[in-house]
Amino acid sequence: MNNNTQAIHHFQPADQLTAFSLAFGFLHKVFYEPPTAAFVTMLADDALFDDWPLGADNAQTLAGLTLLQAFTSAWEADQLPALQHDFARLFVGPDRLAAPPWESVYLSQDGLLFEAQTLAVRDFYRRFDLRAPNFKHEPDDHIGLELAFMAHLNTLGLAAVGENNSLALENSLDAQRDFLEEHLLRWAPQFCQDVIAQANTPFFRGTAHLTLGALESAAQAAGATVGEAAV
Repeated sequence: MNNNTQAIHHFQPADQLTAFSLAFGFLHKVFYEPPTAAFVTMLADDALFDDWPLGADNAQTLAGLTLLQAFTSAWEADQLPALQHDFARLFVGPDRLAAPPWESVYLSQDGLLFEAQTLAVRDFYRRFDLRAPNFKHEPDDHIGLELAFMAHLNTLGLAAVGENNSLALENSLDAQRDFLEEHLLRWAPQFCQDVIAQANTPFFRGTAHLTLGALESAAQAAGATVGEAAV
């Protein structure tokens, strides 16, 4: 294990790997699946945002938790249509999307889908024997899928810690750093800022803040640096 990985391991004990896995798994679900009354009611009943797995010492995380705690504390099922409409106008359509959820839209020359960025993300997934659920019919570089991949890498790291497998842990941590640098950190912050600016509901604004906080925390833990976005 190289010195860099030893440093990363020092800052990523099992509980932190678990925290990132849970956080990224939740963020994946919010951005990838239309909201349901059952899901939001569960968030409210379980007071998830009172026990968010990542610490609230990050300003973005704190902003997100404040919005989401207020939203879920006042949640009523009759708010669901407004939430579903916000999800559609932000991420699905049919009208022009307020916050397109694909990396290639942000980074490709012409802002199109299924560009080089999509194929690069697909190749990253393939290294870990994964592929997008709707392979070839949906871009692999959807924000929800990229966040799910981060959750998966943290789960693999956690398993490696449990097995005392230093090589598997190194592979997981290196992949996290590389995926952050090559993909998420190059476009997801702008995507989140678009959600914060365009969302009509505090639920999605709060989730965007939580995503920014999670990415900042993950980048710090992995020793990742932010490069310039491709144009």
